[in-house]
Amino acid sequence: MNLIFFGPPGVGKGTHGEIVSKKFGIPKISTGDLLRDEVKTGSDLGGKIKELIDAGKYVPDEIVLEILKQRLSKEDCIKGFILDGFPRTLGQAEALDGITKIDKVVNFNLSHESILDRLTGRWTCKNCQAIYHEKHLKPKIEGKCDKCDSQLYQREDQQTDVIKKRLEVYEKETKPLIEFYKQKGCLVDVYCEGEVGEVSKRVLAAIGEQAKRDDTGLQTSVQKNLASPLERTLVVIKPDGVQRNLIGEIISRFEKAGLRVVASKMVKVKKGFAKKHYTDSEEQVAGMGNKTLQASRENNVYDQMIKIFKSEDPKVIGTILRNAMVKFITSGPVFATILQGPDAVKLVRKITGYTDPSKAEKGTIRGDLGQDSIIQANMEKRATKNLVHASGTPEEAEKEIALWFKPKEIVS
Repeated sequence: MNLIFFGPPGVGKGTHGEIVSKKFGIPKISTGDLLRDEVKTGSDLGGKIKELIDAGKYVPDEIVLEILKQRLSKEDCIKGFILDGFPRTLGQAEALDGITKIDKVVNFNLSHESILDRLTGRWTCKNCQAIYHEKHLKPKIEGKCDKCDSQLYQREDQQTDVIKKRLEVYEKETKPLIEFYKQKGCLVDVYCEGEVGEVSKRVLAAIGEQAKRDDTGLQTSVQKNLASPLERTLVVIKPDGVQRNLIGEIISRFEKAGLRVVASKMVKVKKGFAKKHYTDSEEQVAGMGNKTLQASRENNVYDQMIKIFKSEDPKVIGTILRNAMVKFITSGPVFATILQGPDAVKLVRKITGYTDPSKAEKGTIRGDLGQDSIIQANMEKRATKNLVHASGTPEEAEKEIALWFKPKEIVS
């Protein structure tokens, strides 16, 4: 099993690479480590590499690929390998195709806010390069490595401004690679918010799932899957959930209920798509206004509602609510994920309280356009309460998945 692990700095590629390496008995290979090892040998090639690195220049692709080719020919790679952080360019990916076949590419996703939190708190062992974190993975003795007792230090490239620049460069370089491997049908997305154990399960499930999918990748027939005993549905976690790092908690809740993450991606929604999605008809807008007015009467906050909306016209109120939702969902990236399992649609609706948020179980995640927060009918507060959208039927799920997983239609 030949794997590539993609992901920005701080996303956890190294950690999960080690986990997968041990589970399948295949080596995790970093081209950076290969180059450093070659320098340590004192060879002529190592000397040339050192000169380039010391001068702040890139090592030419032909050198990197030759060293990588030699490494992949070793006996421990017979069962497979994991490439960590390589290829970085489309040219490298195409050249790699001439050296070996890649079975699966795991694309690790995480919000920039979480990456900054991880990297700015990261400490590294000067001797064995083991990584620790001042919040999430503290050493037993402050400033000392648990493995070799050497001193820990913080690298210069883990400062906020430097990290932001690295993320910009990564996004620019990686986009064509993501599309390259997506077209080959071997790319699978994994979101990395949450504890290491939770994310590890997603990574292992993604590797196993990829082997069952055909060469169309995420474009595999949704209808075929919906016709099976395992239903699929789509959940979209909106900007507030992404910004407050709630994705890991929400996904964990679905997983504990027996649902499996099939695919996921971060997307930025266009206003045109959002308007179409949230404004189907005048009747729907007026219906939402009527529901809001009725709920305010039942909760004895009718006068407050009228002051907030400055109107008693259902169409006016519905339009204001729709516009607020459009503005909200386009205010930042959203997280779209496909969940699969027995009665997936029904289970997702139950967990999110989508059918009737006011009667949802205690502790559930409130559903899209829920009417339970009428008393706090400030537009911003209402919008930020609505974290999750669940498709209502298998047929609706099919349509939703087809829409959200077509980047050209919704990504700005």
